[in-house]
Amino acid sequence: MKIIVIAPHHDDEVIGCGGSICLHSQRGDELVVIYVFSGWSAIPSIGDKNKASRIIQSEAIKSGRILGVRDIRELKFSDRSFAVGQESLYELIKIMRNIGDCDILYIPHKYERDREHRIVNELAREAIWLASSDYLPDLGTKILPPNVILGYEVWSPLSQYQLVVDITPVISCKKNALKAYKTQMQIKNWIDGCIGLNAYRGITTGKGKFVEVFQVQKIDCKIVNGGVP
Repeated sequence: MKIIVIAPHHDDEVIGCGGSICLHSQRGDELVVIYVFSGWSAIPSIGDKNKASRIIQSEAIKSGRILGVRDIRELKFSDRSFAVGQESLYELIKIMRNIGDCDILYIPHKYERDREHRIVNELAREAIWLASSDYLPDLGTKILPPNVILGYEVWSPLSQYQLVVDITPVISCKKNALKAYKTQMQIKNWIDGCIGLNAYRGITTGKGKFVEVFQVQKIDCKIVNGGVP
């Protein structure tokens, strides 16, 4: 299967669905991660935006290797000055069509507190609709829509979710992928925060010691029967 993860910022992919990414990798699935923003705001102590972006992007590559991700795409839109517009939409459509048909698409859930996360949810849903249509043929050959679209949680835990994934067997992989973001670990203890949420989800769902949950935005029952993730 081909799996695409769209992340607003570098580390959102690990926090939201890092365990599921590890599971996909173990099963031999093809993985692509697309980052929307350049990432300079992740390191406020560095005034040079280009330098800060390069550092966080480098950490994302290291983290991706731990998760089993080899294909990383960067849109590099500037942090904290963003609204969904034609340029960003068209760039994402081109990337989606270049990657080709995918089976499962992971995006931030639509109720995230962070405005850029909500914007990326909207951007991704619009881009995949257009990418799978006959519109804008100059942006590449149209693709089939994903069989499954899942919303992951980062800053805002979901009050309602429809899919539960036991990530207990790969929790060390997720922890190590988080540790690769050294700059972010200096700002916030994501190991305790993120893994703590996964442990809480495990306790409340009874589906494993560590669990990731998802908002199902689209799902094909045939894919589910075959296993998601």
